[in-house]
Parts: sequence; C-alpha cells; structure tokens
Amino acid sequence: MLEPVPNSQVVRFGTYEVDLRLGELRKNGIRVKLTGQPFQILAILLEHPSDLVTREQLQQRLWPSDTFVDFDRSLNTAINRVREALGDSAENPRFVETLPRRGYRFIAEVQSPSNRLTPGTLGERPRVEQAVVPHTGPRRWTWMLTSSALAVILLIGAVLGLKFRRGQQSARIHSIAVLPFANADANTEYLSDGITTGLIHTLSRVPQLRVMSRAAVVHFKGRQADPRKAGHDLNVGAILTGTVAQRGDKLHIDTALVDVRDGSELWGEGYDRKLSEIGNLQQEIARDISTRLQLRFSSQADRAQEKVSPQDSETYLLYLHARYYLDKQTTNDVRTAIDYFQRAISRNPNFGRAHAGLADAYISLGQPWIGGLPPKQALQEAKTAAENAIRLSSDFSEAHVSLAHVVLLHDWDWRRAEQEYQRAIELDPNSAQAHNQYAELLQVQGRTAEAVREAEKAAQLDPVNLPRQVGYPYFTARQYDQAEKIFRRYSDHEGLAWVYTATERYSQAITELEQYRDAMPTEEEELLASLGHVYALQGKKQEAEKLLAELMQRSRKTYVSPYLIAYIFAGLGDREHALAALDQAYREHDHYMMYLKVDPKFDQLHSEPRFQTLLRGIGLSN
Repeated sequence: MLEPVPNSQVVRFGTYEVDLRLGELRKNGIRVKLTGQPFQILAILLEHPSDLVTREQLQQRLWPSDTFVDFDRSLNTAINRVREALGDSAENPRFVETLPRRGYRFIAEVQSPSNRLTPGTLGERPRVEQAVVPHTGPRRWTWMLTSSALAVILLIGAVLGLKFRRGQQSARIHSIAVLPFANADANTEYLSDGITTGLIHTLSRVPQLRVMSRAAVVHFKGRQADPRKAGHDLNVGAILTGTVAQRGDKLHIDTALVDVRDGSELWGEGYDRKLSEIGNLQQEIARDISTRLQLRFSSQADRAQEKVSPQDSETYLLYLHARYYLDKQTTNDVRTAIDYFQRAISRNPNFGRAHAGLADAYISLGQPWIGGLPPKQALQEAKTAAENAIRLSSDFSEAHVSLAHVVLLHDWDWRRAEQEYQRAIELDPNSAQAHNQYAELLQVQGRTAEAVREAEKAAQLDPVNLPRQVGYPYFTARQYDQAEKIFRRYSDHEGLAWVYTATERYSQAITELEQYRDAMPTEEEELLASLGHVYALQGKKQEAEKLLAELMQRSRKTYVSPYLIAYIFAGLGDREHALAALDQAYREHDHYMMYLKVDPKFDQLHSEPRFQTLLRGIGLSN
C-alpha cells in the first residue's frame, strides 16, 4: 500500500522541478504545460525514484473502475505527454523508463529540500494551500519587510511579464500539422481518420494559419512518431496528436498540441461526448486550438462550417465511412464509398459535403489508374453531384475543386475550371489539392511560371508528396535541365525516365523505369506504356510490341487509357494508329487528354491536321 506524500515538496531533477503542492512542472524556472493525469503520473513516479510503479497501481489510483475510458490507450497517451513535456523518449529514456507489460520507473537522480522523499502514493490531486507566516517581531518591522518584498516581487513580475508578452508575440505559431489520430479499435478506424481529416479541413479555414494537408501526414498513421521530428520534417511550428476511443454511444478523445521548437505541450484536453455530437466536436477542438494559438476563424469560415454540418449524427457517420473507403483508392473501395455517400444523401439530401464526396468518388472511378468506369460515364455522374454540392454549399472549398475537375474533363471548359480552382483556393488557401490541380491546369496550357508558383505552394502544404511535382511544368516546357535537378533531388524515377527519353538517353530511361517498377506493388498501365515507348525509340520493336499487346489484352477486361496505348504507337512511328487511339481517348474524355498539347511523346504528331483538330476539340489549339 502506498502512503501519501507531503504535498509541500518541490522535487528537482536535471533542469526540471516539480512543485507537488502547486501542481506545476518547471524547466529552468519556466512553467511547462503538464496537467491532469499526466502530471499525477509524474508525481507518483517521483515519489518512488528508481522503483517500479505498476500499471495496476496507476489504474487503481487514477482510473476508477466506473470511469469510461480505454485504460491502456489513455495510460499510453498520458505517459507520452509526460515524455513530451520532459523532452524524453521511450527508445533512449533519460527520465521515464518503460518496463514492458509491467509498468514504469523514474530513473534520473532526484533531489528535494527534504533528505529523502517519503515512499508512497499521491493520495489526491495536488492542492494549493495558503501559506501561514508566524509573527516574530514588531508590526512596523514586519510591515516594512513585507512592503519591500512586495515591491521587489511586483518589479520582477512586471519585467518578467513584459518579457513573457514579448516572447508570446515573437513566438506565435502560424503553422500546424494534425498527425493521424490513433484509434483504440480497428473497427472504428473510420472515426479516427474522419476526425483527423475534419480537423485539418476546419483548421484550414483559420486565416494566417498554414495547415499541412492530409496527404502530407497520412504516412505517420499507425506509427509512434516523435512530434518534434515530425514537425521538423513537415516544417511546421506545432503538431497536434490525439487518440479516439468509442464505447457504445460514447466517444472519448485525448488531444495534445506540441511546440516543435522544444517539445513542450502548448495545450492538451480530453473530450467525453456522445457519438451523436461528433460533428460539433471537431469544430469545438479546432476552436480550442485556434484560441490557444491566438488566432480566429473568419466570418466566412463560420458560414462554411454551418452550411456543411449535417442534421443528424447517422448522416455524418455514413459520410465518414464513405471518406474512409474513398481514401483507399481501389476500385472496390471506391464503389463502397459511393454506396455510403448515396446512403448519407438519402438521409439528408441537403448535406452538401456528401454530394462533393460523391463527385470525388465518381472522378476517382473514372481515372485510368482505377478504371472502374469509362471516364465519360463517370464524369457525367460526377458533374451532377458536384453541381448539387455547389448549390447546397457554395462556401465549401472541396466542392469547387470537384466541379473544376469535372468541367475541365467533361466540358473542356478551361476558363470555368480556372475560376473554380481560384474560388476553392480563396475559400481554403491551405488546400494542397486545389493548388496542385490548379498548377496542373496552368502547366498543360503552357503557362509555366504560373504553374511553378502554384506547384511550389502545393509542395509547402504537402512537403512529403508534392515537391517533385514542381519539376513537371519545367519538363513540359522542355526545360529539361531544371526538371532533371528536381526529379533527381526527390528520387522521382518516372520523371527522370521521361527526361532521359526526351533527351535520347534511352538506357538510363529504362533503368529508371525498372527501378520505378520495382517500387510499385503492381504494374500500372502508365509504366508499361512508358517502357514500350522507350523500347520503340531505342529500336527494340519486339519488346515494344509485346508491351503493346499486354495493354490491348488488359483493355478487353477493364478500362485502359487509349492515350497510353498511343504512347507506344507514337514511339514505333505508327502515326495512323497513334492518332486513332487519341481519337478514342478524346471521345472517352480520358484524363490524360489534358496533357496533349505539351506532352513531348507526341511532338512528331503536331504537324498532323487530325492532331490539330483534337487540340481544338479540347480547347487547346494554338
């Protein structure tokens, strides 16, 4: 049985001190944010330096049996917060050591004003008690001492307060990444993914706050990431982490906002809500974070959030299921996502976000690399859904991104597509997707400088996946040296292969494509077409025709882009069949047709009248 420890102690270790009476952790005299259960765990460990404190002892003291929480997940979260506050790590601990399946031990040397800490348990949460000063002399002498001390304290407080305010002003954080929230149950993964994505979208509407895209953080999913390292990798000032646990109709979410500069916790909170409150909860968390960062939502952001909020929780949960499957980007998963989006819309036809999601799903299903539907059919369905989304939620950025993509490929309406992308970026400047797709639109029109600027903005918002995209406007502008530098810097094998092909370095191109093939789980049609194109230019006709036959065989079972088949015909010098394949791609409204004007693989066809007719048909004639 653990005995209570006197609550007046100040415990010191390294550059840290813990005031058990005030419930404060300080580093070099500066308070470090650590409250609630994480602080209580640290205090318990400090009462028993070098001794094992079991998980069962911590559970009995801090998590009563009638408490609604996932104990293992909450304990791990609390220990992680302790380590983050102390700049510690589980792999190379300086303070808190994990004894697997047993508990924890405080391993650093501990000092305190008393000779030794009394072994025991922290009986209650630390309390602030009023200090009593005994009367030991004349009242006048006591008054003078007290007045002098008070004056000194006020002077020090004023100086420190001024420094603190200046520090706050100079150290204000303007960038954040939301790492994928952990979930206690694999069956509720859609909840943790949905909450993560929802927070990213909501925080993106805060002016002056740069928010990393979901694509930039998704590779942290399922990993115990060090917030400071993740922050440095993503080039942000703060990292938000969290855990999600569902029990019946109740939801518990733990969150922590970590300063990347020193690993200190800027803010942390636990939320216990009914599952039916999940939509509002995301907005509540985002507002708490923006308040902590001294930033405010714009009135436009408020209106956008109100319009996309569903009328009932079941609709929103169906929407989260749909997004979860859509993110997997396989044919079957996208079809499942469409089913969930349609069920959400059936429950609430006015839920604009579900219509926008349905448009995205149909766009995905019509992409050549998924091939679930012929592009023309998929785009028709997507256009209806995107127009409904705009009608219901005109202030929702994602709806404008969806509509821009549809009117470009379905209608070849470049002007309207550009307007929709610009509106999407105006509503959400943090949308890496909008910046990236807008850059692509500018690129294929030959507006290279503008395309590079937009691609660089997208790369800032997704520094994991998109920096290499900056090379493609240079590539299609035939600025091969600059493109090669960027592709080489980011190990983009496909981009390098295309540069080598355009500059007649065919052996190097094949080497890059083979490396690209080794890194891919399946042989994509674009890879096979690129290889066939290079083999043909290299004079290896038999190898090229073999790959052409492979693509033709696949096209009998699923949609294969005729544009890619034209790659190999062009390489073989078969203009007639290359133009015929491009005609078919035009009729199908194939995604790749948008590159027709600037794609070096078809330079030899530009003099053909049929090729110029195709350019006029898609609105890109010279």
